[in-house]
Amino acid sequence: MVTQIKPAKMERTESQSSAKEEDNYDELEAEDEVYIRDAYLVFRSFCNLSTKVLPTEQLYEVRGQPMRSKLISLHLIHTLMNNNITVFTSPLCTIRNSRTNEVTTFIQAIKYYICLSVTRNGASSVDGIFNVCAEIFWLVLKFMREQFKLEIAVFLNEIYLALLARRTAPVSQKATVVTILNRFCADSRGLVEVYLNYDCEGNVDNLFQTIIEDLSKYSTAAVPITPGQEQQYEEKAARTPSPGEWQLRPILPPPLSVAQIVPHAEPESEIPKEYVIKRVALDALVESLRSMVDWSGSVRTDRNTDGLRADGDVDTRLSEDLRPSIDPSVSESHSRVDTPTAPSTPMFEDDPAHLEKVKQRKTALNNAIKQFNFKPKRGIAMLIKEGFIASDSPEDIAKFLIQEDRLDKAQIGEYLGEGEPKNIEIMHAFVDTMQFTKRRFVDALRTFLQSFRLPGEAQKIDRFMLKFANRYVMGNPNAFANADTAYVLAYSVILLNTDLHSTKIARRMSKEDFIKNNRGINDDADLPPEYLLQIYDEIESNEIVLKSERDAAAMAGNAPPTST
Repeated sequence: MVTQIKPAKMERTESQSSAKEEDNYDELEAEDEVYIRDAYLVFRSFCNLSTKVLPTEQLYEVRGQPMRSKLISLHLIHTLMNNNITVFTSPLCTIRNSRTNEVTTFIQAIKYYICLSVTRNGASSVDGIFNVCAEIFWLVLKFMREQFKLEIAVFLNEIYLALLARRTAPVSQKATVVTILNRFCADSRGLVEVYLNYDCEGNVDNLFQTIIEDLSKYSTAAVPITPGQEQQYEEKAARTPSPGEWQLRPILPPPLSVAQIVPHAEPESEIPKEYVIKRVALDALVESLRSMVDWSGSVRTDRNTDGLRADGDVDTRLSEDLRPSIDPSVSESHSRVDTPTAPSTPMFEDDPAHLEKVKQRKTALNNAIKQFNFKPKRGIAMLIKEGFIASDSPEDIAKFLIQEDRLDKAQIGEYLGEGEPKNIEIMHAFVDTMQFTKRRFVDALRTFLQSFRLPGEAQKIDRFMLKFANRYVMGNPNAFANADTAYVLAYSVILLNTDLHSTKIARRMSKEDFIKNNRGINDDADLPPEYLLQIYDEIESNEIVLKSERDAAAMAGNAPPTST
């Protein structure tokens, strides 16, 4: 991004006036550093207050002291960021470590605390907390995309886009998220940067595509509404500022008292909230199209203008892209209470051919993964052909299966469980990548079963358990008498997990039954009863189930899936 250029120190001269000016400069710089450090300490204190974990009984006591402290601290964080965004984003604001003398920018110093505040409060079920936290995230998305590139992807995927995908999420919170996305779609520069930095990079998710797909889904949702309700919505929307006018709010916040920060009970509207979300999502899609047109037009205009400019005008164009400096010696014409402006991005000439190639490779990988999730053998062949898997050796294929999170765990299990020699070799290479040294048996088994979904056929389960047992005993030679013990116990734990958690089984296996089933498995000797009872209690209280399946069930509003 284009950043401000700090005035260089004046060169040393023999004149006394030059030395005096340099001393004054050093004094001003030291004074600024004190102010910045104080700002850092104050902001950090507010973030720490906002992240305090409240007991369940205090979560909805909005007028109680703990909840009031959290709400006010979040509002102060938002107010400080909104009114002083230039201070947060300027490279001139630095803090010097007193011990190491290392210089850190202000944004890097407070980055951890902003992330902690958003992650701790972003998914709150309390609307007051959720709304102000969403506004804090909006400021990060609007003004701090460069510094928070990885964090923005996490916030969107794990909190806000995940909320839109969750069927049981509160409608009011979905409306807040769609409103934030509506604002973002009105930012042409932001849309382009998100597309280039996420959708055109191979190792991150397609945020632009996901946002547009989610908005399309909500904009096409069938919502019953009467003509009178639709007219009421149109009248209300006409009085609401457009997404680009949100900065026209008064720069000074309302008094941060409980009466101000607690949402007032609004009269019940006849307009279905789902219809409001539908219309805002549709408006967001329109804004995104308008932004794309505006951006493409500005690029064409800029290129045409560049063709007419002389080489000596480059500095003039660069100065026009600079944001107002926080240093009064650079620009005294800008007021410190001006409405914050978006960070400027230099008009570097990106290589369209390179971007297109990267995007094509990413699309090809996504298509191959989809093919694997439908037909594993066909998908593996496509991945090898496209060069995403280095070769058809078992080690290379197993490495890809381990590292690629988007592969369907059930299809991985089916593919590795096949009885063909090639599949068995790949399965062995797959298990050999795992390390079970000094791991408890059940913990190792859980880790093993998180990498794929165990197939239902007994022969496939048998092959998996045999290899797991060999691998576990290799890392823990003194755990059991031999690998056969680990094999039988692993198979027995799988059966216990199914028996205790399947809804299709009426009579549950008792502790005595579990101990009886495992008699004499340790080279004709018994395992300690307390060891087996510990395993039983652990499986009973904590089912072995894929994390991806549990998360998917939670997002769909269902109970966690049970073993079958």
